[in-house]
Amino acid sequence: MNRLVGKKVFVTAAGQGIGRACAERFAQEGAQVVATDKNTDVLSAWASSHENIQVESLDALDREQIFAAAEQGEGGDQGEY
Repeated sequence: MNRLVGKKVFVTAAGQGIGRACAERFAQEGAQVVATDKNTDVLSAWASSHENIQVESLDALDREQIFAAAEQGEGGDQGEY
């Protein structure tokens, strides 16, 4: 399954539940995944077994953090998410 090879995916609340399931599925499909959560310790431990998952700290309820992440991601395929 490589339907998402060459694509980048940004997943919030990826530390557990639906967020984690989505991040894992996107990674299985070949996407480069930026998995975010407030609790990066739990997220990092899980993501360490996936070479195409990058972990970032993000509180999805913090408006300023969301805008900052969106601005960082405007780089397209230049390495940003």
